[in-house]
Amino acid sequence: MPEQPLTQKVSVRFRKEGPARFHSHHDMIRFWERAVRRADLPVRLTEGFNPRPRLVFPHALGVGVASAVEEVEIELVRAVPPSAIRERLAAAAAPTLAVDAVTVLPPVRAGRRLIRSQYRFTGWPDTPDTVSRLKHAAAEALSAKTLPMERGPADKRVTVDIRPFIEALVVESGDGGASVLASVRHEASGAARPDEIGGWFAERLGLDRREWDCRKVAADLER
Repeated sequence: MPEQPLTQKVSVRFRKEGPARFHSHHDMIRFWERAVRRADLPVRLTEGFNPRPRLVFPHALGVGVASAVEEVEIELVRAVPPSAIRERLAAAAAPTLAVDAVTVLPPVRAGRRLIRSQYRFTGWPDTPDTVSRLKHAAAEALSAKTLPMERGPADKRVTVDIRPFIEALVVESGDGGASVLASVRHEASGAARPDEIGGWFAERLGLDRREWDCRKVAADLER
């Protein structure tokens, strides 16, 4: 198949919440490939024997993490009004995902890069003792020179220092319970993972490492 023209490129912002947060990144790729076909969009295809829609995800969200600010970039061979794209994709993605906005991007192949994310961790009781212990754990993490975390399967463990990627940890309290807002910087060398940050607080409070919920609430992207 000859290379198709890149006429329009759009970014689709969507929410990945509820049961959808347990879908893997590969699940999301397959889901959006089907969604753009159901929406009957003039999507640009890859070359080769098995052409597939050209999609770019600036960030692969971890399994179990919800998000209000996920994005997928889609290349089109014909221009379509953003409002029409949103309407078609919202119908094609429902009820699994909610499509919030469609933005036109410069028609270039290079995708944008995620440089910063904010995650909100919840699930802790809003008691003075819990809030105090969360604040102590946040201060301990921010004052540490290194925060080594082990990654990978048991036979291929590697140690990664996540401290350089953590910009801020803010403990908040309210009607919904105590929470931690974490600002994470993403670099070519990597980033701190939500499960690592949540695990740090859970361990300091003597809780199970998964005894919290996490939602990505903000993301900064640049070309």
